[in-house]
Amino acid sequence: MFKQFIHFSFATLLVLAPGSLLALDDQWFIGIGGGQSFLDPQPVTPGIDVVDGEDGDTAASLFIGRDLGDVVSIQLQAWTLGESPLNNGEGIDFTALEGSVLYRFYDSRDRKLSEGGFGVALYGRVGLGFVDRRIGSNLALAETGDIYFGGGVGAEMFITNSLSLRLEGNFLDRDSAVASLSAVYRFGGVSSRLLRAPEPPQSNPQSTQTPVTETPITTLPPADVDNTQSQQQEQELEQQQEPVSESIADADLDGIADGLDECPTSRAGYPVRDNGCSLLNGVLSGVTFVGKTAVLEASSAVQLDYLADLLQRYPAADIQLLAHTDSTGTTVEQATLTRGRLKTVGTYLVQRGVSARRMTLRSLGSESPRFDNATEAGRSANNRIEILERE
Repeated sequence: MFKQFIHFSFATLLVLAPGSLLALDDQWFIGIGGGQSFLDPQPVTPGIDVVDGEDGDTAASLFIGRDLGDVVSIQLQAWTLGESPLNNGEGIDFTALEGSVLYRFYDSRDRKLSEGGFGVALYGRVGLGFVDRRIGSNLALAETGDIYFGGGVGAEMFITNSLSLRLEGNFLDRDSAVASLSAVYRFGGVSSRLLRAPEPPQSNPQSTQTPVTETPITTLPPADVDNTQSQQQEQELEQQQEPVSESIADADLDGIADGLDECPTSRAGYPVRDNGCSLLNGVLSGVTFVGKTAVLEASSAVQLDYLADLLQRYPAADIQLLAHTDSTGTTVEQATLTRGRLKTVGTYLVQRGVSARRMTLRSLGSESPRFDNATEAGRSANNRIEILERE
């Protein structure tokens, strides 16, 4: 039965995981931990009982799992719970294997996030497990099944986007429970959380004009327009990056002479406009969504395809994508919407060959409006995706 349960648990992980392989915020994780077990076996053999005061032992565990989104994870965990000594000199050794689902009902990283991913999440846990009790040949226990349904609660402190600590208490079966501290390491994919951007420049939220620091990224022409203009635009952009004559001063080597360069300290390896300022700095004005959803309008493909091609031609250029929405809905709804939109855009770019590690996704909800949220036009304009060079 123990081997059958192992096969069942691994099969469950394999069935649940593939459906989310394309989601940017999915990651595998492994962990190791230890703590205190609480054991209360019930011998029914006359005269045999648990030694007084010896109702627990040192516990240890190993686990592997996968985050299936912002709030749900699955994992397979093996426990060694130690021994419960009996007054006849024998002892009962407890080990367990459990497949479980974790649900994070609170995460401080949803809002006001730091770049390092630091934060605390609270979660609940339910699981199906198998507990093995090694007992002496002449010892009988009160009826306790091998298969159990367990549960628990915990707190996870994220030190970085990859490393965290868990403190949790778990009820396994009627005669076994454990309190533990574990170290968790995440790998594969990208960070399971969207991080907060630095504070944008101050502006008047009631303004009806886009700040001059936010220049829309020019999109390619629609598919039904003559491609000659598109080719000319790309050729001009490439020509901007050609080395200039040694007789013309170009301190930042961006292909724009210093006398014409309005941004003389632009970063090497990043595309620039014809004035020498960053091309990857502004609003993706061509990227729009269907209503209050994370579904891209079909017209968004033009600009996203152009951006994907641009990033492939400039492999040293890493970007930040910042998602904003209007003030309607609750804070949680706003955060959920902007996270979903970032995932959609990020996944689109990844599927077109851009490495996920070149992108930092940042959710700002409605905290940085650029237009008047009292008007329909202002709310529509506040739903936007911005792009910045990643520092």
